[in-house]
Amino acid sequence: MNLYPTRSNGIGTGSERRRRNSDKARNYGGFVVKFILVIIAFMGVLVGHLYLRQQSVKSAERTDDIKKQIMEVKAENCHLRNSIEELKNWSHISRKIAQFKLPLVQPAFGQIISIGVYTPEQAAKIPLTPLKVASSAAYRSAGR
Repeated sequence: MNLYPTRSNGIGTGSERRRRNSDKARNYGGFVVKFILVIIAFMGVLVGHLYLRQQSVKSAERTDDIKKQIMEVKAENCHLRNSIEELKNWSHISRKIAQFKLPLVQPAFGQIISIGVYTPEQAAKIPLTPLKVASSAAYRSAGR
């Protein structure tokens, strides 16, 4: 049994139609709000993803620049080591001696240091003297 008044053609009264239309509008409004929230969330995730991707690209570029700098420093270090070895070579030193006409002479008194290893018995016989005195004694004993 139908308690709602209807017209003879089976369509409800005006108030019933208004109620149904307002329910549809409410349902439609709720759907629109939910849809907009989903779109906003999707856009937020998309923007976040793009931002993080941009940051990773920037950090990769910085890493490449730093790797290039490290390779340059290593190459320079290798070059400097080679230069040091060339400068330590006797052929280079002898050329410089000849170029500047440097005579080889006996070392000066302060340039000589004698180091000896003694047994405990020998060390007990040698008096403890300051380094300068010991050096001069060694210099004199060598006959210089």
